[in-house]
Amino acid sequence: MDSIEEAKVVVRSHEEYSAAGNVDGVVSNMAEDVVLLAPDAPLVVGREGVRVFYEGLFSMGDTEFYHDYAGAEEIGDTVILHGIARGSMTPPGSEPVPLANNFILTLKRDESGTFQFWRGACAGSGS
Repeated sequence: MDSIEEAKVVVRSHEEYSAAGNVDGVVSNMAEDVVLLAPDAPLVVGREGVRVFYEGLFSMGDTEFYHDYAGAEEIGDTVILHGIARGSMTPPGSEPVPLANNFILTLKRDESGTFQFWRGACAGSGS
């Protein structure tokens, strides 16, 4: 399996952990020095920041999404992916609300050689 496919496997596990509301799983895919930028939210820094962010997100309802890739590039020990994340959020007692956000993600290898999220940003409404 090439590096881009390896990185996409990690992103897929992130999608699965998110759909299950599994904060520990989400955090396990993050580099210690991860930095994420999300719309209308403060910059998310480090694993503990990711934990707090996703606990808040999951408290708002069930979330399911997938990453629709428009491009991917390997640079050294990193993989950069971009495209549109599509899915829905279902607040308690409500109907699903569709979501679509443009994203760019950078994953890097940890000491064991496994890819982890290192830098990421999502913004705006994807189409």
